[in-house]
Amino acid sequence: MKGNGERKRAATKRQPAAAGAPAGIPASAPASIPAGPAAGAPGQLTRSQVAERLGTSIASVRRLEGKKLHPRRGPRGVWLFDPAELAAVAEEQTSSLTAKPRRSADGDVAAEAFARFNRGLGPREVVVELRQPPHVIIGLHRVWCEHGGLWLPSATVSSIRKAVGARYDDLRTCRITTPQDLLDVIHVVLAGVDADREHFRRCRDEVRALRRQEQVLREKLRARRARIAELAARVEVREARGAPDRNQPGVSSPPASQPPPDACLTVPRGAPRSE
Repeated sequence: MKGNGERKRAATKRQPAAAGAPAGIPASAPASIPAGPAAGAPGQLTRSQVAERLGTSIASVRRLEGKKLHPRRGPRGVWLFDPAELAAVAEEQTSSLTAKPRRSADGDVAAEAFARFNRGLGPREVVVELRQPPHVIIGLHRVWCEHGGLWLPSATVSSIRKAVGARYDDLRTCRITTPQDLLDVIHVVLAGVDADREHFRRCRDEVRALRRQEQVLREKLRARRARIAELAARVEVREARGAPDRNQPGVSSPPASQPPPDACLTVPRGAPRSE
C-alpha cells in the first residue's frame, strides 16, 4: 500500500486548475492568497456585480483583472473584488467620457482656414496667411464648400457689387461669402425689377392716353384747316367776280343818293331820241 504522503501528492497532481482564475494569477494561487470573506459578504462584489456597476460585459471585466482590478478568491471559490478599486475604475471611465477633447494642430489650421473662408478670402490668400501647403488649404476649402460655403474670386465679387451698386446704393458694399448672401442680393435685384416693371406699366398707360389725346387734337386741327380752306376759296371766288372787297382799305362804295353812271344816258320809252 502506498503511504499517506504518496496519496496526497497524487491527489495534488490530479487537482484541476481553478476555474475562473484571473489573468496573471496561477491556478495554485488560492493556496498562497489569503482567503477573503465569503461570497456575498458586505463590501465585496462578484464579477457579475462589477460588470453591472461598470455597465460593461464580464469579458471586459476579465481584461481589467490583474491590471486595474485585483480580486481575491473567497473560501467558496468565488472571486471577490475590492469596491475601492471598482470606484477608481468607474471614476476613470467617467472622467474620460467627460474630458474636453484635446486640440490638435490640424484642427487649429482647419478652424483658422474656415474663419478666413467665412470672411471671403480665397485659398491663395489663406495659404499666404497661414503658411500652409496648398493641398491642405485646397482640401479644407473643398470641405467648406461642400458643407454650405460659397467662395467667389475677389474680382467676381467686385464685379457683382459694381453691377448692382449702380442701381441700388445699399448693395455697393454688400458682403457675399455664403449662398444666403448671394440669394439676398438676388432678392433685392428682383424686387427692384418688379418695381421697375410696375413703373413701366404706369408710364405705358400714360403714353397711350397721350396718344389718344394727340389723335383727338389732330382731328380737330384737320377740321380747322378744312374750314380755313373753305373760307379762303370763298374769298377767291369773290375776288374773281370783281366785287370790291369792303373790308379792304381805300375802297369805298358809291353814295346811295347818286344815280349809277349810266342812268343819265337812259332814254324813256316813247320819247323822241335826239340826234
